[in-house]
Amino acid sequence: LSNLKIVARDRFVPTKAQLVFANILLNVLKLESETILSCCNKNSFIMFSGILNTQLDELKEYYAKFCDYEIINQQSKGDWSALLIQIK
Repeated sequence: LSNLKIVARDRFVPTKAQLVFANILLNVLKLESETILSCCNKNSFIMFSGILNTQLDELKEYYAKFCDYEIINQQSKGDWSALLIQIK
């Protein structure tokens, strides 16, 4: 992963990336969906983590309203899940 950059939200300027990592609760992922998706090109990946198992289906359904994607991997540990998708 070349040119990896971690930036606090208050200093964030959307730029296109091959991989977007979003580790935060569902309500924030919904509020920030426009920003998250603005960082993606066709074939970009989004790695969602820190998602409660009970909210995973809601996350999938919510993002499906705004983009076409393929689920690459999904894992759960305890009450938490992670989801890797690729934008089509």
